[in-house]
Amino acid sequence: MPSCQYQMLTLLLFSAATLATGHSTFLSQRQYDPSSEINCKEISLTQPEWYLYDPSFTIFTGGTTGDVGFAAYNVATNVTFDCYARGVDLALPVNRTEWHNCGIPNTQFSFSELSNSFGLRGSWICNDAPDLTFVANGSVELPEALGCNTEAAQRWCLYGNNAINPALSSPVNIKPFPAWYPRTPYEYPERCVERSDYPTWELHDFVYNHTGNEQSVSLTVINIMNGARQSCLLTTNEAQSRASAHAPRWMDCTGASQPGSEVSGTQIQFDHDYGLLGIRQSWKCHDNVASNDEPDTYTGLGYLVTPLDCTRPVTHNGEGISDASTYTCSLPTRNISGYAAYDFPPRMPHTSYTHSCTMNSINSTGFILQHYEVITDPDKKKPDMATFKVYNPGPGDTYRIQNVTVEGDGLWHKCQGSQDTLPWQLFDCEYLFDPSTSRLGVQFQWYCDDRDPYNAIIFSTNATGKLPSGTSDMATLNISSVSWKSTGSSMKRGPELPWV
Repeated sequence: MPSCQYQMLTLLLFSAATLATGHSTFLSQRQYDPSSEINCKEISLTQPEWYLYDPSFTIFTGGTTGDVGFAAYNVATNVTFDCYARGVDLALPVNRTEWHNCGIPNTQFSFSELSNSFGLRGSWICNDAPDLTFVANGSVELPEALGCNTEAAQRWCLYGNNAINPALSSPVNIKPFPAWYPRTPYEYPERCVERSDYPTWELHDFVYNHTGNEQSVSLTVINIMNGARQSCLLTTNEAQSRASAHAPRWMDCTGASQPGSEVSGTQIQFDHDYGLLGIRQSWKCHDNVASNDEPDTYTGLGYLVTPLDCTRPVTHNGEGISDASTYTCSLPTRNISGYAAYDFPPRMPHTSYTHSCTMNSINSTGFILQHYEVITDPDKKKPDMATFKVYNPGPGDTYRIQNVTVEGDGLWHKCQGSQDTLPWQLFDCEYLFDPSTSRLGVQFQWYCDDRDPYNAIIFSTNATGKLPSGTSDMATLNISSVSWKSTGSSMKRGPELPWV
């Protein structure tokens, strides 16, 4: 045993209290001060975590009760505290849990010698979110003890430091399943071999053509790992590019690649309804082999969710003068960060992984009205139909609420119009429009599953504002309240998962 560990064990042994029987009692009520929160609300919602320091237990040789404890640190609140108890029953079966109080209020711990597991449960309030109470519960199963020391009929065992990533039960249910973001290195490697741990592709000249029943996708893919360039031309149809079909959407890239580019098996996934674009590809790296050896082959996958820039059917006085089934969509040059084959995520969130849908939704203060159109009935000489384009900064989605009836009664109405369905991202949608005062209100309910794809959250908001004078002038619809609830299941809308 290293000398530092032996010294630690010896020090702990000499300082051990005499073992007691019966119910567990406190050994310490110490809390380390001062504490200073840093983004407590954000950390609590996105990555709650407790660090455990020097977990240990002491037991009489041949006995069944002992002392158990550790020091702990709540990353969100920046508070370090003690969790120690004496007289703990160490012979409990694995399916029984006994909780003991820690040195700060509303926090308890458990220990199982049979499984080498420590548990923590507790609640806290953040200074930057005084109206929210965070309640968490989690456990960690540790490897075998670093070492044990037996002396004076007592056995003392010390474990290594570790961490607990708990599940939240309040203010929202989130299981310990953080969104599986693509790993990004601090400095991008120079060699193809190391770059292959962080697959990245550069997409150029993306064009989606929709002409009646015929559809095509063309793009150029540059493999950043080895520099290979490949042009892709894909012929698709509604069953492959529309969400409602739920068909396999990986399509083989039939375009040519540069001679000797060392890429193969390029596949593209495209879903126009969801703005989903994915790439799956294999490539070779030559910088890790001798000149006569066969280079290693690597495989990666990446995707992005982004709305396309599409041409709109031309209208005149509300009448269409072009075929609505004929349009073209494009996408500026973009990078896709992805995953190496050994790191493919088992399940992906529906909501965009480039930012936190959950965190941004909780912090929402308003929607952005980007465009509106009000059509007046010439016979009735009053507003008849309306279309609103609203940006929701929570999930980062834009909703186009089309062709809804202008009732003018100052009441709430469902958003579905005669020629449009509810946008897939929304769970529910209502609107209020008073043309006499230009007052617009929206009630949105939407999903977030970026923190836990197996346990989606539904957010509900109510926002109102006034239409600007120009139909394309932006205006803020101020949110009066935000509430949320857990569904207890994965999203019932959007692409079928897993996407790989």
